[in-house]
Amino acid sequence: MALSNLGLALARLGRPDEAVTAYTDALAALRHAGDRQGEGTTLRSLGSILVESGRAGEAARTLTDAIAVCRETDDRHGEAMALTDLGLLRYQERRFADAVGHFTTAATLFGETGDRNHEASTLNNLGGVLVATGRLTGAINVGTRELRIYRELSDHEGEGTVLKNLGRRLSELGHFNEAADHLTDAAAVFRELGDRDRAAEALLHAAAARAGAARGQPD
Repeated sequence: MALSNLGLALARLGRPDEAVTAYTDALAALRHAGDRQGEGTTLRSLGSILVESGRAGEAARTLTDAIAVCRETDDRHGEAMALTDLGLLRYQERRFADAVGHFTTAATLFGETGDRNHEASTLNNLGGVLVATGRLTGAINVGTRELRIYRELSDHEGEGTVLKNLGRRLSELGHFNEAADHLTDAAAVFRELGDRDRAAEALLHAAAARAGAARGQPD
């Protein structure tokens, strides 16, 4: 545990190479002690540091091991965290199908374990992959789920951001009236938060959407 805490502290201090060494030493001790739960947690932390350090191959192997150990120990939240990190890595590598699979499973696990904040952020990651691959309808469906969570959590910052993103994606699909409604709602949320710049930006996009509707374009 002490070595794992040292790894965490070194990572926060921006000393990733030393953090990797500390986590590796912690893994050896945990394996010697037969602490599978601790092993899974430490593998996940090590994998995350390796991703940030650009050591993609090592990171993928470590996170895959973390997922396996978390499944063996029924640590569904730890599994979801490792899947999220692996999904981010696969997205960086442009392995979009793998990223979609990892994010989808992670979001489900976060929902089942009651971690609504991580469920929402993982849905955001999933929506980003879908947008990157041109699947806007899928991204809108995912964003609608994300919006519902943020409203349940009374997270107005998240709500406003998702409303704006949904509005932009609906505009791209030609659903201008619905887009304008979402963007107007986003502006209202941003105003309540005191974020005048983002409120103004959302209103500009709403006006563009209403102009598209007025031109008789698809809706």
